[in-house]
Amino acid sequence: SVVGRALASASKPLFVVSAVLLIVAGLACSWLAALTAAGGSLLLYLSMFVVLDDDMGSSSMAGMSGMSGRANVPLFWAGSVVIVVSFVVSRWRRRQGNCAPVVSLLRQ
Repeated sequence: SVVGRALASASKPLFVVSAVLLIVAGLACSWLAALTAAGGSLLLYLSMFVVLDDDMGSSSMAGMSGMSGRANVPLFWAGSVVIVVSFVVSRWRRRQGNCAPVVSLLRQ
């Protein structure tokens, strides 16, 4: 459908913007939170746009013409878990009072 194709073409830029926002939010607390957010975002990007599972169950590259598929489930869940870990790290550091914004540390 037309709506589906329009949303599909906008999915990569929207994902990149959301990943950048996650990383910037992690930088508001610590390098560890930012790095885990970046790692989780990378795994999710790979699972949704690069390493896809086609209907036959084999891996294919999304960039190849004529190839389409579904998100790679193990990579998707690994990325989701790593992003949740970044939230937990940020929350844990804030509760302990150890949250130091990375931007302020760079200015010192």
